[in-house]
Amino acid sequence: MNKSQLLTFLEGLSLTANESKTYLAALSLGPTTIQNIADTAEIKRTTAYSVVKSLQQKGLIRQDIKGFKRFFVAEHPETLKQIVENKKSQLDKLLPDFLSLYTDQGWQSIVRHYQGL
Repeated sequence: MNKSQLLTFLEGLSLTANESKTYLAALSLGPTTIQNIADTAEIKRTTAYSVVKSLQQKGLIRQDIKGFKRFFVAEHPETLKQIVENKKSQLDKLLPDFLSLYTDQGWQSIVRHYQGL
């Protein structure tokens, strides 16, 4: 798979374009600084801070502190599988609600009978 296919897949998991680029950059770099992630992902360093924070909240990046330096590390790609499974379980829980809306809003048949002109 090429990089664009990976980016498209990650965006299909509800990641923004910048989140997708940042996650792939962090995966390829290993423990690294924000500046290296920003350079590899081709985004501004100031933008990288908010994107990394968002990815931390989603459980895709963690922060390690060594001495006085902060390093950011991408979580194992198996985490993506867990995200998909969580979304599937959420859908399974909400499916009855969707189905009730579907049947309540369904078409009603109306038959009209005309005689003459």
